[in-house]
Amino acid sequence: MDEINKPMQQPKYRRVLIKLSGEQIKGNDGEVVSYDMLDYLAQEIGRVHRHGVEIAVVVGGGNIWRGHRAIERGMDAAQSHYMGMLATIINALAMQDAVERQPSRPDFAVLIYPVVSMSEPWGHAGSRDNLTGGHPSAELAAFLSGEKQVNAGTPPMFLVHSLTDTVVPWRNSAELFLALRRAEVPAELHLLDRGEHGYGMGKGDPVIGRWRAFLERWLDRRGLR
Repeated sequence: MDEINKPMQQPKYRRVLIKLSGEQIKGNDGEVVSYDMLDYLAQEIGRVHRHGVEIAVVVGGGNIWRGHRAIERGMDAAQSHYMGMLATIINALAMQDAVERQPSRPDFAVLIYPVVSMSEPWGHAGSRDNLTGGHPSAELAAFLSGEKQVNAGTPPMFLVHSLTDTVVPWRNSAELFLALRRAEVPAELHLLDRGEHGYGMGKGDPVIGRWRAFLERWLDRRGLR
């Protein structure tokens, strides 16, 4: 297994600050930056971030500008520092680009009594109006409707809903499940015969609470935990 995809232990810290020197990302043969190094660092940052760690990155500019050398040759110190700041901005933009190009698709999704549709009568009008300001165009409503945006790249999903949900109708989950199956995306749907909207983990209810065990088995079958 390569280092990037190696499982990671529970992180010790929830917030970390990473200081990268400009020399660290310098390229070979006169290149200002190494694109391979930027991609590697971005992958490592993403791997740690996926474990719930908040990351701040500070990057130097020594691969572009060495201010002390200019000062030694008589340049005004403030002017030299200004140029150093511009160098760090250049490196920061390169680092930002590398991080933002990392895949952001989740490995799977677990949806419990979700609001899915913004365009159908069985959706949730309150959510639609709060999201769109009310009276969205048909095109916008369709764009914001999850069941209309499913494709082969959509991640596997596990869905739970109650047939007795009077707040968000069960068809939200059912129609999303059917869309997933039409796109041949792995999905599992559990429709419970009782339970109002908002039961959460279902603790204390032997029927509703079983969805947690169903989820654990689904995750294990798919090798997701």
